[in-house]
Amino acid sequence: MPSPDEQPPDRAKRRRRVGQRAPARDPVGGAASAALPPKCAFAGAVDIEPMRLQHRETHTIECPTCGAVRTVPLQGAVVRFSTHPPLRTRTTKDVTRWIRQDAVWTLWEKSG
Repeated sequence: MPSPDEQPPDRAKRRRRVGQRAPARDPVGGAASAALPPKCAFAGAVDIEPMRLQHRETHTIECPTCGAVRTVPLQGAVVRFSTHPPLRTRTTKDVTRWIRQDAVWTLWEKSG
């Protein structure tokens, strides 16, 4: 049996200490992923009269900042859009909802 000093040189190069990581395992450099904000900036009171929501029987509102669609509960004289995570894809809900065009909230009717 050959002694450890007599081993071929190529085998000695491949041997690593326990716990020593191979250089190809860990990525080095590269761009850090941009973290999304945990909540959308649009939340709180919405300037739609609760009577308009009751009259149209639609309580669904689209966030003007990110496009998320939420059903809002009517709480007294104020319509509140709750805090929500920002929408990461485009709106896929094809429902009748209130959308803000310029400074005016209008009802967008579901197609078909």
